[in-house]
Amino acid sequence: MFPINMLFLFLFLLLLLPLLLFLFLFLFLFLFLGSWIAGETAGGCRNYLDTFALNPQYRLTVADPDEDDDDNLCTVIVSLMQKGRRALRDEGLDTLTVGFALYYLRDPEAAPRPLDTEFFKYTRSAGRSKVMR
Repeated sequence: MFPINMLFLFLFLLLLLPLLLFLFLFLFLFLFLGSWIAGETAGGCRNYLDTFALNPQYRLTVADPDEDDDDNLCTVIVSLMQKGRRALRDEGLDTLTVGFALYYLRDPEAAPRPLDTEFFKYTRSAGRSKVMR
């Protein structure tokens, strides 16, 4: 007779391993870790242009994966997490209001790293999230 932990491990491998294998074979996953720290990396929303550039910034390069079509498009899925925030509900704290904006860089090599306030003053976002809470 298998110990109960071994049974769960066996079921996990039997049921979820094919799904995990599919994800790694057919999708590319990139994980960027960052945080918003008051006064350092929490620049607020785009309404606050003087501090908006302080927010964490990540650069992505996407390529057209479908060589058989002419639409020159690629799918990108962006997700934000508030790790550990739900555990604070017992202390009366709720999740924070978060969101993201995407910008297209015509010449990524010439753009400053990180993007500065001048960039955000004169560049419209190419996409953005709805406000999330």
